[in-house]
Amino acid sequence: MKRIIVILSIIFLSPVLWASCFQVSVQINENKPNGDYWDGDEGKPDLKACFIDNRSSLCMVSKDGKSLCEDSFNCDLGVIHFGGSSTNIVLTDLDLKRHDAIGSKECAVGSPCNLGNAVVSFSEASCN
Repeated sequence: MKRIIVILSIIFLSPVLWASCFQVSVQINENKPNGDYWDGDEGKPDLKACFIDNRSSLCMVSKDGKSLCEDSFNCDLGVIHFGGSSTNIVLTDLDLKRHDAIGSKECAVGSPCNLGNAVVSFSEASCN
């Protein structure tokens, strides 16, 4: 009976053991895969970054739905609390008419993740 309780405790508490905070930054390629600029005449992307796992989702945009990093190839998203060891990342270039997909991929939290058109980096941080 004690073994069952210990095993169940490990199963149900394991997501808590993975919970941690990371400083997250994104570096986007200067051009789309087809060679075009992200926005018009040598325009830089306006990043929207979403992190999705089986418990929650978080999209990084301003209160009015605009990019936190307008016209930038490099974006520091600040400290993000992750509840698991992996997350699905979806990066989008926000445009007035038609948004551009930058990339999406399931990534290990804490390890650099190459999404093809961008690299997401994680640095351990305090959850305070």
